[in-house]
Amino acid sequence: MRKSIYSTEQAEFLLENYRGVSTKELTELFNIKLNVNYTVQQISNFKRNRGLKSGYGRSNWNPRHVPIGTETLIANGYIKVKLAEPNHWVYKHRLMWERANGPIQDNHLLVFLDNNKQNCNLENLALVDASTHGYMFKNDDYTTDGELTKSAIGISKLMSTIKTMEGDYSND
Repeated sequence: MRKSIYSTEQAEFLLENYRGVSTKELTELFNIKLNVNYTVQQISNFKRNRGLKSGYGRSNWNPRHVPIGTETLIANGYIKVKLAEPNHWVYKHRLMWERANGPIQDNHLLVFLDNNKQNCNLENLALVDASTHGYMFKNDDYTTDGELTKSAIGISKLMSTIKTMEGDYSND
């Protein structure tokens, strides 16, 4: 029978501390606490020979996993926020608006008054109906000046209302 390279104290330390840590972390801890210089491979062999599973392995590790609350800038310039596991993301501007004002109605859009998709402050967001947005977009009325954009929204709403009323009168 082959003699173990581990003292009783070393073996007990490994048996008491292997759960929930990677072999690399266990090796570092082992070497520091016991003032020795074992390799990761030696500690891995110790665990394998005794059938020890740390509960930490490649199946637990996902390099793309991020915690809830993480924000990321996506390709079209918007910010998304992770709300739940495993992979539930929402647009930050919609999240901010809905927390303050409730759900966004059908046929309505949230617009950025300063035209900056990363400025998700409530003061920079406006809810407009699709018709108003159409007028704004057609006339290139979205600007980097929030106050000017607010004025353009008012004018576009008026124009949309007039157009709707003209259509109502032409049917009479």
